[in-house]
Amino acid sequence: MESIALDDIFIGKADGLTEAKRSDFVTLFYNGNKNYNLLKEDKSKFIISGRKGTGKTILAKYYEKEMLKDGGFVKFVNGNDILFRHVREIGPDDINDKYIASFIKYIILFEISTLILDHRGEIILKANVFQKIGLYRKIKELSKIIEDRRFEDNFSLESFSEEMRAKGNIDTKRKKIGSIHAEGERTKKKNYSKNSYFSIIDNLECRVLEIIKNISISIIFDDIDEYTEKIMDDQIFQLFLIKIIEIINEVNEDLENKTSGNSKIILLLRSDIIDSLQTKSSNINKIIIDSQILLNWIGTIDLANPENNPLFDLILTKIKNSNNKNN
Repeated sequence: MESIALDDIFIGKADGLTEAKRSDFVTLFYNGNKNYNLLKEDKSKFIISGRKGTGKTILAKYYEKEMLKDGGFVKFVNGNDILFRHVREIGPDDINDKYIASFIKYIILFEISTLILDHRGEIILKANVFQKIGLYRKIKELSKIIEDRRFEDNFSLESFSEEMRAKGNIDTKRKKIGSIHAEGERTKKKNYSKNSYFSIIDNLECRVLEIIKNISISIIFDDIDEYTEKIMDDQIFQLFLIKIIEIINEVNEDLENKTSGNSKIILLLRSDIIDSLQTKSSNINKIIIDSQILLNWIGTIDLANPENNPLFDLILTKIKNSNNKNN
C-alpha cells in the first residue's frame, strides 16, 4: 500500500469560489449525499441552503461546470450586481414594496438576456439551418432592448409642443436699405423619457423564452444578502427575500413548461435566513419545503460505523480522491 503525505490531502477551503478554481475541483467534489443529482434532476429544487461555510457555492460551482460540459450556459449573479441594476433603474433609495416583484422579474430576465447576448454566436451555432435565421432576428431584437437601455424602443414620448416665433430678415429686393419684414417660423419640441423597467418586462420575457426554447441556461443568485443589507430596511428586506423565492419559482415553472432544455434559476441562501422567512408566509413555507436542498453535515454519529456520517464520509472521500490523483 502506497503512503500519502498529509500535504497531499485536500479537505477543502472556506471560500467556495477559491476552491472551485482548483484544476482538480471536479475530481475532489463530494457527491456522496447526491445533492448534485437532486439539483440537476428534480425541476422543483432551486434553493440551496445551509449555514455559512457548508458548501452552497461549491455545489453551485460544480453544477455550473457540469452544465457547461453538457453545452449549457451559466451565469452567477451576486448582491453587487443587483445593487448596480437597482441604482441604475431606480436610484439609491429603497424600492417601493409595490414594485419588488416586478423588479425581481426584471432582474432575472435582464440577466438571462445578457447571458444570451454574451453567447449569441454559440447559441446560433447550435441551431439547425431552419432555425438560424429566425434565431438571429430574435437575438437582434433582444439586443435592441437590452444593450445599455439606450435604444429608441426604451424611450417614450412624454410631451409634445409647437410654438411660433418671429424671424427677422433683411429684404435685399427692396430699394430702401435696411427694409425688414418678419416671417413666422414653426418649431416642434418633443420630450422623451426613459421607459421604466417594468414597461419592458413582457417584451423581454417573450423574446427570452423564444430564444432559449431549445437550449439550457442557468442563472445562479449568490450572496444576495449583500444587496439587501446595503439598500433595504428590515421590513423590505424580508419582503424582497420572500418575493425572490416566489418569482424564481414562477419563472422556473415557465422554463419547465415552455422550453425543452435543462434551464433553471437557482438561489443560494443561508438556512438561518430561510428559517426567519417561514413564519412570515404560509405560501412561502410550502415553496421552501418543496424547493430546498439543505446542506447539513452534522448529523447523528453512529459510533460503530462513523463513516456513515456525511462529514466523515466527505473527509474519507477527499483523502481517497487525493491519493488516487497522485497515483
